Amino acid sequence: MIKFLQKSGKTQKYLLGGFLFIICAAMVWSLGVGVFTDPGGPQQGDIASIGDQSVTTLEVEQAARNMAKQQFRGNVPDQVLPLFMRSAADQLITQKALIYEARRAGFEVTDGELRDYLHQGQFGELFFPNGNYVGDEAYENMVQNYFQLGKQEFESRLRSDMLWRKLLNTATAGVEVSPADIQKEFQRQNVKVKLEYAVLTNTDMEKLIKPGEAELRKYFDDNKSRYAGAVAEKRKATYVVIDRQKILEEAKKSLTPEQMLAWYNQHQSQFQTQESVNVRHILIQGPQPGPDGKVDQKGLDAARAKAEDVLKQVRAGGNFAELAKKYSDDPGSKEKGGEYDNIQRGTFAPEFEKAAFAMSPGEISGLVQTTFGFHIIQLLAKHPAGVKPFNEVKEQIAQQMAQEKAAAESDALAAKVENEAGKQGMDKAGAENHLQVYHSDFFTHSDNLPGIPNAADFMQAAFNAKVNGPPFNTKMPAGYVIAVVTGDEAARTPGFEEWRSHVEQDFKQAQSATLLAQRSHELADRAHADHDLKKAAKELGASVKTSDLVTMNSQVPDIGSMSGAPSAAFDMNPGEISNAIDTGTGAVVFSVLDKQQPSPADLAKDKEQIREQLLQQKRQQRIESFITDVRSRLEKQGKIKINQQELNKISGGGGRPLTGM
Repeated sequence: MIKFLQKSGKTQKYLLGGFLFIICAAMVWSLGVGVFTDPGGPQQGDIASIGDQSVTTLEVEQAARNMAKQQFRGNVPDQVLPLFMRSAADQLITQKALIYEARRAGFEVTDGELRDYLHQGQFGELFFPNGNYVGDEAYENMVQNYFQLGKQEFESRLRSDMLWRKLLNTATAGVEVSPADIQKEFQRQNVKVKLEYAVLTNTDMEKLIKPGEAELRKYFDDNKSRYAGAVAEKRKATYVVIDRQKILEEAKKSLTPEQMLAWYNQHQSQFQTQESVNVRHILIQGPQPGPDGKVDQKGLDAARAKAEDVLKQVRAGGNFAELAKKYSDDPGSKEKGGEYDNIQRGTFAPEFEKAAFAMSPGEISGLVQTTFGFHIIQLLAKHPAGVKPFNEVKEQIAQQMAQEKAAAESDALAAKVENEAGKQGMDKAGAENHLQVYHSDFFTHSDNLPGIPNAADFMQAAFNAKVNGPPFNTKMPAGYVIAVVTGDEAARTPGFEEWRSHVEQDFKQAQSATLLAQRSHELADRAHADHDLKKAAKELGASVKTSDLVTMNSQVPDIGSMSGAPSAAFDMNPGEISNAIDTGTGAVVFSVLDKQQPSPADLAKDKEQIREQLLQQKRQQRIESFITDVRSRLEKQGKIKINQQELNKISGGGGRPLTGM
């Protein structure tokens, strides 16, 4: 029994602190990458060692493949994988450096914290549909099916992930935003300008480029390495698809109330409920310990005094929920009047639980001090331990029973079809099992195939399989594909005539960038010389457009976001003309027609939103600086050792050494 999973998780604030789920842009976490111990420096085949942890070549390859899948939408050509190796290694080294630093600093992840993590987000939807735990067996099956991990390894990797996030949470403590910061950002975001702008596009430039046959042949010959293997390997296959969802629906229909009730009686331990309480609380946050572990006494006394004042208001008859909305520092419950339902033992801070479970419904506590500050608790209700009634959980039971039955049936059917296809052919095996048989045309790694919504895993198996070899079975998120590869066309280098249209397009793209830079700078120079943007645009064939009044957050046709290089417009005065600005798809030169300053009255409306934006920016900056410091310090101490030779080997030899950030 996985006991820690059976308690409700609504206690993120108490367990993990306010910023646990800040995701550093420089970090990539993957359940496909573990934490392996290896004392000493990096061993042969390892990329790096960080204290007693190692970053193995296998880990880097897995992480690189995950990164590449995101960019290539699942289908990863083998030749591009080395391009992701160095970045994947860098991120894994950083992640494990943070884990090392967190352990050195004494951080740990409790069962309660892990339980809460699994109640949230996609994990919560997977393991606790509609708030109900799927059960131990289904949990372990899901972990194996979705992540290809055993339960203990899965939870170990989650703990490691949470550990470095805890460390980053500490790094962001104390980040503040001043009123002056808010005022400045408000001004920056809300100044409005109206633009007249001349546009030159890459497409415009390509139309002007008319290469001759000799130029194209020379470009093809000069770039032979670019076109080596340009015609990708192709294969074709005969296959059937086993749809697990269809089997699941049939399995659910076949269940009887008697079967579900019998299952319920045999598994009542899954539906036991622990003693729980419903509370409201008001948190007055106290100062957190500094690097030396000490707490600012003046700050603590001030928090206590404020909490005592709020407690007086409560005991004088004040509305507890309204006072919580006004004073509480707990963002998880503040807007709900401080309310938390179904709190079970082992989920909140011990001091909080001791007070709450000792109270009677309607009772209000005195000040309860925890590491988060001072709490005032109102007990709303108590719920004794027991077993959930059958009618309350029968839908959960039906889903779990159907999933187990569907998994077993689809596994058995896949094995049966694979075996029969090996003996009598795919067409006959498919027909006998009432499955549609697909005969594909030649396909590449990146093609989509009928009946297979996400073909990445199948493609990898298909291009590794032997042509006209035995059937192979690919497990997919939606079921199984059983296939045989029936043909192969090797990758090859095309001749000029075959690839002429590609060569011409490549040539034009290469030339258009240079031509665009020349034309756009000439456009700006002429506009400045005559102080006439329209005249310069007409002379160079650029189209002229006019924007609405726009802010820094606006999108403008043919310019794009005004927050990048075009933001220069907000520092210009009406009548001024900009330099040439690259938009990614072309270039623009603009003139400011009008400029409007924001109304100070709007500041109050936007103040909190701007404050939160600035906080996130400052936290991100603090995290990046902290990560850089940790990496630098551990490298100087010899705790991070990198095998550059192995790294160069798997990444094709290019790139900078992975020292520093």
